[in-house]
Amino acid sequence: MSLLPCSMCGQRVPGKLSTLYWAWVRADGERVCWRQKLCLPCTAGAVAPLATEALQELVACPVCHAGTMDDMDPVYLTIYMPNQGDTRVDMACCAACAVGVRNTAMTGSQLMPDRRAGDGGLGTQPPNNGSPDPWGALGLAPR
Repeated sequence: MSLLPCSMCGQRVPGKLSTLYWAWVRADGERVCWRQKLCLPCTAGAVAPLATEALQELVACPVCHAGTMDDMDPVYLTIYMPNQGDTRVDMACCAACAVGVRNTAMTGSQLMPDRRAGDGGLGTQPPNNGSPDPWGALGLAPR
């Protein structure tokens, strides 16, 4: 049995749960990330169809299939399945469908701290503005 219940169905199932990290940028410009633990049936039923659609269409909403080249509200997902590597999915959602996708993402999820606020975060880092070179401080030079 898994030690934790599934975030979506609440059941404790045999084996490990999948871990999903959902991220997006809110209307106020703040990036948020939610961690969700799902059993295999919930991953297959609620997330896999959405991820499959998102991986097929480059600039179309994975829910309604509308073109989102000019009106995109993206949602980013990284899925860690037990005993497998990670799968990264960039969803080019339209604004209307992004609400539903984000509600699914927040179901039973835990809000994660913003990793970009400190050292070692993902995304664009601010310029170092004359501060010492962190690689040089370690005696390393970037390639």
